[in-house]
Amino acid sequence: VIKTDPAGGNNASRGTQIAIAESSGPSTVSLPSFINEPVSQAQQWLTSHHLVPKVVQSSQAPAGSPQGVVFNQHPRANTNVAPGSTVTLDVPPSAQTMPDVRGSSQLAASTTLSSSPYFLNVMTANCDPGQVGTFQPGQVCATSPAPGQQVVPHTTVTIFIVQSSPPSSSPTSTSPSPTASPSPSSSGP
Repeated sequence: VIKTDPAGGNNASRGTQIAIAESSGPSTVSLPSFINEPVSQAQQWLTSHHLVPKVVQSSQAPAGSPQGVVFNQHPRANTNVAPGSTVTLDVPPSAQTMPDVRGSSQLAASTTLSSSPYFLNVMTANCDPGQVGTFQPGQVCATSPAPGQQVVPHTTVTIFIVQSSPPSSSPTSTSPSPTASPSPSSSGP
């Protein structure tokens, strides 16, 4: 209540109408920084100040950003916004289940793992002979971590690629070896 009529402190007779003016709250709210704060605390603050939090899982999170912690906000800190405004809170993407890329080409597996929703850093290594199985050269025979395990975006995973068979060290031949033949001599009379 910001004003009454009759004014506060005055007596009024029973049955007298009293006008009350209520504040609709502050006309703007100055935003604090939510960077490096738990998203739940930022949401609570925004809601208590009649603002609308919008949480966005963004692939733009710096590597190693902790889950559930704000790394960016829009509008920025120290901006005045009207009650009811939406404030966007950027957080790292949540952990994902490692997909099964075995049998995929190196390029296809790398593309899948490095893009949405995984955003993983992909390293490659050669398959061990025991891992090859029925996979062909150039295909993924295994991953680390294994399919089905949880992976956090911006971490490194390894895909193991089947290599072409190396040439054997002693080639065998089925054609007969050449033999020396006498060369015609040139003897003259």
